[in-house]
Amino acid sequence: MKVRVSRREVFDNILKFQESVGNLHGAGKERSGAYAVLLNRKTGDIEFSWKIDPLRLHPKMRLSGEASEWREAQMKVEQQNGSVHFSLKDVAQNEFKGEGVEHLAFQVIRETLDALNRMALHTHIHAGALSPEREVLKDLSQLSLETSSLRIDDMPGWVGSMSRFDAEALLRKQASGTYLLRSADEGSSAIAFHLSEENRMDVRAFLCTVAQSTHKIVDILLLDTEKGWAVYRDNPDLNAVEYHYFTSLQALMHSLHSHVKRPIG
Repeated sequence: MKVRVSRREVFDNILKFQESVGNLHGAGKERSGAYAVLLNRKTGDIEFSWKIDPLRLHPKMRLSGEASEWREAQMKVEQQNGSVHFSLKDVAQNEFKGEGVEHLAFQVIRETLDALNRMALHTHIHAGALSPEREVLKDLSQLSLETSSLRIDDMPGWVGSMSRFDAEALLRKQASGTYLLRSADEGSSAIAFHLSEENRMDVRAFLCTVAQSTHKIVDILLLDTEKGWAVYRDNPDLNAVEYHYFTSLQALMHSLHSHVKRPIG
């Protein structure tokens, strides 16, 4: 099953993670479930653990950019009930939420984690296997780089990661038809996971939150699939007749123009 990424930087980050895991195990080091990383504040570039010590000594010699452009973090790999999950922690072991990095860099880092977790969903970890991260990363042929020139975060109205509560606050006094686009929340991510499993295809979810009136705000679940973009129709069978697929998000949004009229300014 193909896992699509929209940026070359994301692809490169995963390649470097694969190299890091291979070098650590090749040197006979035991997996700890945590990898020290350096994050570039401007680009989202990630450098992994086996290079960290020399990087700290001579950052300008080993990394592109000034040392001040890099910050320390930790990539965590957790396995539970046969599933593997990748997360990023700051130096205080809190979930990394983009503090101190530029918007583009945070998007690259978020998509890197998202791609790793989607790869993990479709990797069978069997008894006596290599470490979970090695299993997930050993075959990168499932990764593909999208050719679309316009990503959702380039679209008007994109606000990134935002709660429903905050989205409602932004839209409450807006004219009917005003909308914003945001990352999937926990519920819509769970739907995307089950759709991926049920249909054996890569499915990503995003939310279009739209003001239908001053008193009614609704979410439309947008699905980015291998078949194209579609609106979720509360049917787990993505081949069902009620699904109509569009080749781009722009085309899908245009099809909704009668009630999704203008992006929030």
